[in-house]
Amino acid sequence: MIAANYTMHLYCDCSRCSSNGVHREFGEFVGETWGEVAKQARAQGWTISRDKTRCISPKCKNKKIDSISGN
Repeated sequence: MIAANYTMHLYCDCSRCSSNGVHREFGEFVGETWGEVAKQARAQGWTISRDKTRCISPKCKNKKIDSISGN
Protein backbone atom coordinates (compact mmCIF):
# COMPACT_ATOMS: atom_id res chain seq x y z
CA MET A 1 0.00 0.00 0.00
CA ILE A 2 1.23 3.46 -0.85
CA ALA A 3 -0.09 6.51 0.95
CA ALA A 4 0.84 9.82 -0.62
CA ASN A 5 -0.09 13.28 0.50
CA TYR A 6 1.02 16.88 0.68
CA THR A 7 1.62 18.54 4.03
CA MET A 8 1.93 22.31 4.37
CA HIS A 9 3.32 23.93 7.51
CA LEU A 10 2.66 27.66 7.69
CA TYR A 11 4.52 30.02 10.00
CA CYS A 12 3.33 33.63 10.10
CA ASP A 13 5.79 36.04 8.46
CA CYS A 14 4.47 39.30 9.91
CA SER A 15 7.07 41.44 11.66
CA ARG A 16 5.58 40.73 15.10
CA CYS A 17 5.48 36.95 14.73
CA SER A 18 8.83 36.52 13.02
CA SER A 19 10.86 38.83 15.25
CA ASN A 20 13.78 37.17 17.01
CA GLY A 21 13.27 34.06 14.87
CA VAL A 22 10.24 32.99 16.91
CA HIS A 23 7.14 32.34 14.80
CA ARG A 24 4.14 32.69 17.12
CA GLU A 25 1.40 31.65 14.71
CA PHE A 26 1.50 28.21 13.08
CA GLY A 27 -0.79 26.20 10.81
CA GLU A 28 -0.65 22.68 9.39
CA PHE A 29 -2.72 21.43 6.45
CA VAL A 30 -2.79 18.04 4.70
CA GLY A 31 -4.13 17.14 1.27
CA GLU A 32 -3.20 15.53 -2.02
CA THR A 33 -1.93 18.66 -3.83
CA TRP A 34 -0.49 22.08 -3.06
CA GLY A 35 -3.67 23.68 -4.37
CA GLU A 36 -5.83 21.61 -2.05
CA VAL A 37 -3.89 22.52 1.09
CA ALA A 38 -3.60 26.17 0.05
CA LYS A 39 -7.39 26.27 -0.34
CA GLN A 40 -7.78 24.81 3.17
CA ALA A 41 -5.37 27.40 4.60
CA ARG A 42 -7.10 30.30 2.87
CA ALA A 43 -10.48 29.04 4.06
CA GLN A 44 -9.18 29.32 7.62
CA GLY A 45 -8.01 32.90 6.99
CA TRP A 46 -4.34 32.49 6.07
CA THR A 47 -2.94 34.84 3.41
CA ILE A 48 -0.34 33.29 1.10
CA SER A 49 1.86 35.50 -1.09
CA ARG A 50 1.63 35.19 -4.87
CA ASP A 51 5.17 33.85 -5.06
CA LYS A 52 4.27 31.20 -2.43
CA THR A 53 7.16 32.13 -0.13
CA ARG A 54 5.45 34.09 2.66
CA CYS A 55 2.21 33.88 4.61
CA ILE A 56 0.24 35.75 7.26
CA SER A 57 -1.91 34.10 9.92
CA PRO A 58 -5.60 34.93 10.38
CA LYS A 59 -4.82 36.66 13.69
CA CYS A 60 -2.27 38.98 12.08
CA LYS A 61 -3.75 39.65 8.64
CA ASN A 62 -5.44 42.92 9.65
CA LYS A 63 -2.26 44.42 11.11
CA LYS A 64 0.25 46.45 9.13
CA ILE A 65 2.39 43.91 7.32
CA ASP A 66 5.76 45.04 5.99
CA SER A 67 7.21 41.63 5.22
CA ILE A 68 4.65 40.20 2.78
CA SER A 69 4.70 42.42 -0.27
CA GLY A 70 3.67 40.63 -3.42
CA ASN A 71 0.22 39.56 -2.27
